[in-house]
Amino acid sequence: MALERCTHARRSVTIAALLITASAVGCQKIPSDEPYDFNESAYGGTTINPDTSGGSDTGDPTSTSSSTGDSGEPNYQCDPGDDSTCSSGQKCAALLDDDGLQTQFTCVPSDASLTLYETCYLSANDGQDGCPPGSLCVARSVEQTVGACLPACTNANQCGSGACVSSPFSGLLHCAEPCDPLASACPGSMLCLSTTGQFGCQLPTEDDVGIAGDPCFGPDVRGCAEGYVCHYGELIPGCSSITSLCCTSVCDLEDVGGCDAPASCNPVFVNPPPGFDGIGACYTPT
Repeated sequence: MALERCTHARRSVTIAALLITASAVGCQKIPSDEPYDFNESAYGGTTINPDTSGGSDTGDPTSTSSSTGDSGEPNYQCDPGDDSTCSSGQKCAALLDDDGLQTQFTCVPSDASLTLYETCYLSANDGQDGCPPGSLCVARSVEQTVGACLPACTNANQCGSGACVSSPFSGLLHCAEPCDPLASACPGSMLCLSTTGQFGCQLPTEDDVGIAGDPCFGPDVRGCAEGYVCHYGELIPGCSSITSLCCTSVCDLEDVGGCDAPASCNPVFVNPPPGFDGIGACYTPT
């Protein structure tokens, strides 16, 4: 089953910019008697969810046109998540296009001196960043200089039980390994943050610091610190946000005292994937 791929475009989203956008378009109405459906993204797709149908993704990213045109679409001459698309001794790297974006995926000599999640230094002109085949050096900040070797993907099936997500700094797709937000054990500088449909180990942005009552802008854009999740503001005591969304604590659904009254621990996901059915969020159900 072919899944939609994300566009690789450089972007650094700030909550301030999103708040301006939200004030222009207005607030969303809350559906009654429903937890916030993190399986459905209402804020723009930055996550490709795992295929639960049992099928496989047959889409071939290497069949993409050799020209990116004006839209910044990726040019896949190889698949960064599939070692077999390059010859022995090579790896698939993301190189710069004429606009300075990492949209050119091509085979380069493998210089694998690092392992997954180790610190790397971007070398987007030649791809010689030390990351092993099957991974990409994904920037940790907008400066686009220092990154981490993260497992690459072009579809969710390459991530096993994880999610194929887009970097908030470069737009590069990488696998976010599933994690428990109540007991985070993510490698390196990564944090256990919400994606569309689950929690995964991701590179934090400067905006991922929100705690209970702080404004946020949905599961894809994030804005909440580790241990918190973005939810409908009208259900969160003390929330004051023009986006109508606020951060609130995650909780264990079996712990009846895990939230401060009047909030209680309620499901985060409408249809939780395996392993996430015990995770809730603190809010007051309608």
